[in-house]
Amino acid sequence: MAKASVVFAQGQPCNLTLQGTVIDMTTKEALPIAAIWLVGPEKGTTTDEKGRFNIQGLCAGIFTADIHYLGYKEKHLTITLPLQNELFVLMEEDDMLIDEVTVQGEAISPDKTQSEVTLSETQLARASGKSLGESLQELPGVSSLKTGPTISKPIINGLHSNRILILNNGLRQEGQQWGTEHAPEIDPMMATQISVVKGAAAVRYGPEAIGGIVVVEPPALPYEHKHLHGNLRLMAADNGRMGSASTTFQGGLGKAESVAWRLQATGRRAGDFKAPDYMLTNTGLKEADFSGAIGYKKNDWLAEAYYSKFTTELGILRSAHIGNLTDLQAAFESDRPLIVEDFSYKIDNPRQEISHDLAKATLGKKGRLGDIKLVYGYQRNIRKEFDIRRGGRGETPALHMDLLTHSTDLIWEQRTWQKLRGQIGGSFIYQENRNVPGTGIKPLIPNYNSATSGMFVIERWMDDRWEIEAGLRFDNRAFQVFTFDENNEVIRPKYNFNNFSGSVGLVLKPADGWKVTSNLGTAWRPPNVSELYSQGLHHGAATIEEGNTELGTEQALKWVNQLLIRKGIWSAEVAMYAQKIDNYIYLQPQPEPRLTIRGAFPVYSYVQTDAFMAGTDISVLALVSKQWQYNLKGSIIRAKDVLKDDYLIFMPGDRIQNSVTWSYPFQSKKTFFVSASHSLVRRQNRYPVGVDYVDPPKGYQLLGLNVGYGSQLFGNDYEIYLEGTNLLDTSYREYLNRFRYYADELGRTVTIRFNYKF
Repeated sequence: MAKASVVFAQGQPCNLTLQGTVIDMTTKEALPIAAIWLVGPEKGTTTDEKGRFNIQGLCAGIFTADIHYLGYKEKHLTITLPLQNELFVLMEEDDMLIDEVTVQGEAISPDKTQSEVTLSETQLARASGKSLGESLQELPGVSSLKTGPTISKPIINGLHSNRILILNNGLRQEGQQWGTEHAPEIDPMMATQISVVKGAAAVRYGPEAIGGIVVVEPPALPYEHKHLHGNLRLMAADNGRMGSASTTFQGGLGKAESVAWRLQATGRRAGDFKAPDYMLTNTGLKEADFSGAIGYKKNDWLAEAYYSKFTTELGILRSAHIGNLTDLQAAFESDRPLIVEDFSYKIDNPRQEISHDLAKATLGKKGRLGDIKLVYGYQRNIRKEFDIRRGGRGETPALHMDLLTHSTDLIWEQRTWQKLRGQIGGSFIYQENRNVPGTGIKPLIPNYNSATSGMFVIERWMDDRWEIEAGLRFDNRAFQVFTFDENNEVIRPKYNFNNFSGSVGLVLKPADGWKVTSNLGTAWRPPNVSELYSQGLHHGAATIEEGNTELGTEQALKWVNQLLIRKGIWSAEVAMYAQKIDNYIYLQPQPEPRLTIRGAFPVYSYVQTDAFMAGTDISVLALVSKQWQYNLKGSIIRAKDVLKDDYLIFMPGDRIQNSVTWSYPFQSKKTFFVSASHSLVRRQNRYPVGVDYVDPPKGYQLLGLNVGYGSQLFGNDYEIYLEGTNLLDTSYREYLNRFRYYADELGRTVTIRFNYKF
């Protein structure tokens, strides 16, 4: 048997120190070279000959500490910093444990010159059951473009869809992201960290990363673990009578010390959601996701394979599909939807069915001059949208698209030479988009083939107090469209776009606890086929969309500056940015809705202008005492149509959130906290008057409450969270919800979550 004792010493925020002693449970002897790793800060160390360890430079917060020692059962502790009391961890000898324990080190990552915010594993666990777009709303500067209560996609500093690049396990997510109601086909529960980079990141990732990138990162495969580990996450909510379950299993494979694997699965089910005064009829969802990974690592070689499948069925708010122009105008003017029915789990038309397959193979080699990595990706995205149709054709999709993507990336990361470090790489992407025959309706967007290739170089000079980075990239995108002209003759127009992207960034650390980053970057984006050729009813959005074959390339220049301060009880991040986009493409509402044989719908056309945006994101954390914590987050953006000297349409309103958290100072591994929050979103008063069908709604305020308790069950950590949102059951509408024309947002929602880690 073995015994361990861990002592956590109190320090200052981000100057906090974690100290302890690891000893044998039975003999009371010190355990030297035991490995301690903090998940979240991603810092670790090993014990000395007296079993003691010391980790410095930690911020306040809740983390998981993993402790490993050869021949003993592993420990996974949830800790809250700062702590003043000793926390004893009794490590028990495991007779079955004879495998070698590998202590993993981590290369020192250079500071990034881009403004970046991150959702930690703990924050993701507290958001289990939410979609990716809903989860990211917790971050300052990130809002959500919604289509009803279940479809949301991230907006970064006012930009979304084709201007936001999503990296799913290192691969560009290639779905039908052009649609405003096409949410990312990603299960956030497969990740242990999600980061949002708010600058133009085109140099590293290519065209379309004008607004920023969302990085969804699964944990690294556990090569150091030789036994089964994982987690179980359960969620239930009263609104929508929703439930979800997600589980992960991972570990080493037998005694093959360089093989690791992981399996993960998630299921979600909900019926009709409810606004404060009525049901939101036909807004249920079904979702089933799966992923698996296996890797082999030996000496300097690494080979990994990954596969994931995402499937979902989403109901579209029934009252968004209107039969005639009179009823459509009545819906615009009504305080409640025209169609309201009792709760049901049944998902009727209109609805969406989406499946997304992603496979990835990675081969890496460490060399004397650096590391080289080759990545191949395969993705298949199938989207079906079902309309309300007569004649028994309800099960025939009105829109049926099949998008196939092959991608290859080759990256060489050079070893640090003197103080210089960098990357050189290239990428190639080939796509085929096909409309599956048999819908009986002219496709919304035509078939096309696309090929994108690019090369980049990024170099960084690192000194003790400052770093500077510069990068350059060249890309080519060519695509051919297969469509019909006005005489119904087949035409095959070809497009070819070339351009450079570049960036210069600086990191400056003038004093302990202070850091300044500044990044100036250019990016470009060719028009998407949907923007050039859309023509017809977009069922999911309940709008008629019209493309424009005269659209040109977007060209962006963005300057982002960020100040980070960690001093005393205070921790603050302030990011300020300004962005100029020439030939900015957006959907503009047309003066009159249109009546078709499938109903009456608003009409939007793709147009182009020059745009200028500027704004500020702020996040402040104050540790008022050992038990009390205050947090403030807020963002504002100002956006102008330069050519018209008017405001840009569909920009987020000013928003701020305050929260106060009280934690009980347990002297053991137990945790307990109560957190109350207040959110304020101002009405968007800066919009082009007389352009939209309905003016922006009023501003709103919401109250929330979150209670959490953590302890151990069967020797493993668990947490229970009880969350209440919109506690006062406030009726309100969000400007960035495309269905605000027809219905309010969700009413009061009570959610309970259970997370178990083993």
